[in-house]
Amino acid sequence: MDIRPLLVSANLPLIEHVRSLADAGGIGVEVAENVAQAREQWNSRLLILVGDDLCEQLTGLPKRRDVSVLLWQPFTGSETPSVVWQTALALGAEHVVQLPEADSWLAELLTGPEQPNEGTGRVLAISGVCGGAGASSLAVGLASAVQKAGSTVLLVDGDFSGGGIDLLLGGEGLAGTRWPELSDLTGRLSTASLLPTLPSTCGISLLSSSRNSIAEPTPQAWASLLNFGERNFDLVIVDLQRGQALVADQWWPPDVATELWCVVPTRIRPIAAAAVSLERWDQCWQRVEVIARHSERGLSPSDLARALGRTPLGIVPNDVAVMAAGELGEVSGGAFAKACAQLAIELSPK
Repeated sequence: MDIRPLLVSANLPLIEHVRSLADAGGIGVEVAENVAQAREQWNSRLLILVGDDLCEQLTGLPKRRDVSVLLWQPFTGSETPSVVWQTALALGAEHVVQLPEADSWLAELLTGPEQPNEGTGRVLAISGVCGGAGASSLAVGLASAVQKAGSTVLLVDGDFSGGGIDLLLGGEGLAGTRWPELSDLTGRLSTASLLPTLPSTCGISLLSSSRNSIAEPTPQAWASLLNFGERNFDLVIVDLQRGQALVADQWWPPDVATELWCVVPTRIRPIAAAAVSLERWDQCWQRVEVIARHSERGLSPSDLARALGRTPLGIVPNDVAVMAAGELGEVSGGAFAKACAQLAIELSPK
């Protein structure tokens, strides 16, 4: 028996919408645009989806289980017409739902069997205490160190107006999926559908923002993406804006471990900003660690520790070569790479 659901509808917007959800779920969908085509496959499909445009014409077919009626209603707030309920009852449908309002329900229904989990699934968010703190550089350097240590890593861009983290790895010219294609998705992402489409450079898989549009993901899209990352990678590194990190309790998926590393330059104002932000971070995240970005002309890491009342998990140098490497789309080496390799040990399985 064909595991693909059968969609019976001639409504093109509905067909395209359902097809996109089915493709994201990795299961696909077969479309019958008239009653004759539907009759041929009525008993050979595990799941039947019927558009309200053809529902009445199907009421003469034998009643069966697992039939749902879909009403395409792009403008929210409209009630389902009584005639749709009546024909759905005559058809023996188990569900009558409006789309796109019921996308989450349908996406779950259209998700294929779970893929094998080959990753340990750790998720780490990295944010800077201020602009220019070096969070993106640390995210890239840490991703590179983890990959060189033999683990799989997904680097996720959380700065949707930053031009794309792929630039720092020279991956801006790579074809593949970026956030605009995923910003409104719901349900579980299919490994088979998404994994091959992610750009990859230096052994690091990327989900970057776009330079063509600012497409900020919904909380549902974040949940789908991070759960996908947990299933398929040893480590997911999320480069977050400071504002996002401060309100993570409002959008970060509750079933994803909440761990934040915050980059704090060893200068007076960033340290003062960190002192203010730490109380809020501790409310939003289960674990918060400080990474000191040390400059020879700044304060010492021990001064930072005394000011914040906590010892930094690690220290990275404020190396001008890091910025130069990023401009060239390369991973920095030298002392910065050594510091990232040391931090990567913290991410090794215990």
